[in-house]
Amino acid sequence: FEELNLKGKNFVSLVFGVLIVEDLIAILLLVLLSSVAVTQSLSGGELAFSSLRLGFFLVLWFLLGIYVLPVLLNRIRSMLSNETMLIVSIGLCLMMVIVANSVGFSPALGAFVMGSILAETRDGHRIETLLLPVKDLFSAVFFVSVGMLIDLQVLRDYFWIILFMSALTIVGKIISITLGAIVSGQNLRSSVQSGMSVAQIGEFSFIIATLGMSLKVTSHFLYPIAVAVSAITTFTTPYLIKYSDPAYRLLDAKLPATVKQLLARYEIAMANSSDENVLGLIWREYGMKMVLNAVIVLAIALGMSRLALPKLDLTFPNYPHIDVICCAITVILAGPFLWAIFVGRAHPSPYSTATLNRLNRLQFGISLLKLLIGTVLVAFVVSQFVS
Repeated sequence: FEELNLKGKNFVSLVFGVLIVEDLIAILLLVLLSSVAVTQSLSGGELAFSSLRLGFFLVLWFLLGIYVLPVLLNRIRSMLSNETMLIVSIGLCLMMVIVANSVGFSPALGAFVMGSILAETRDGHRIETLLLPVKDLFSAVFFVSVGMLIDLQVLRDYFWIILFMSALTIVGKIISITLGAIVSGQNLRSSVQSGMSVAQIGEFSFIIATLGMSLKVTSHFLYPIAVAVSAITTFTTPYLIKYSDPAYRLLDAKLPATVKQLLARYEIAMANSSDENVLGLIWREYGMKMVLNAVIVLAIALGMSRLALPKLDLTFPNYPHIDVICCAITVILAGPFLWAIFVGRAHPSPYSTATLNRLNRLQFGISLLKLLIGTVLVAFVVSQFVS
């Protein structure tokens, strides 16, 4: 962003927020990979327990970082020359790496936590400046080690898969982040620029792939594919950022006037809803119904795939495509509930005209959200019968 003179633009803060959330999700994936390696399976209970364990670890150390570490640094501030501060900072990071590894988490999680804690201290900016040469050194070592682990034969064997995954990553992230930004109330320009600025996978993909390979919970070819996709998407991202504004102008020229009006009304409605109980209204009219319908759809899909399908396989062992038939029956049974999610509407009787107007102005974002939830549920239903 600094090289392209975009650091002060409105969409940059949104991009940084998305990147932070991606890093947190990557940290959770590191924890889950470790759990899968230990238990050789991943159930809903294991996922919940791993998430709670991660939450406890983060809260505990962030509390220590907020209330204990600043006091210690203040006590020894007079002795903290630049060299001493550098050694103390590196020592704290390595200490947290050892602690995280000893309690079953990834060393990357420990480094991430201590870095976040140090960044919030009074000396955060000073520590960041002092650590820049160290960061450059270890970045070089990291990427050299990444390159040494790449098997060129694997890259050649999976050339088309790498191209497909790179295209899927770029297009998927542009669409998903652009739509997410629109739903959150951002204007179309900022949404498109945000989507085209985050169309890459970062260094955490290397760490996740390396951890999965070392724990023997992922295939050996995943690592070079992850590295290749990351390299391609990292190379294309500056060009996507550079041409994000022309892409917005092209999209704006192609959009129908009615869609532009819907977007404008929705943006204004979201901007003016900070002092109104809009979320409560949306939850009462849409959220609760979608949750109930989603639970019913999940129950039907799991019941048919875990109970009905095995019995049908035993009853008709030589009947072809029994899974396709069972999937079709599941879609038919879940159809009314999926339809309610896709096209469900608010009941007008309990509300005033002003309240209904507010809901109408928010229909664009609500429709996108319903489409996303419905599509995920349909994909889940089909995935239960496709292996």
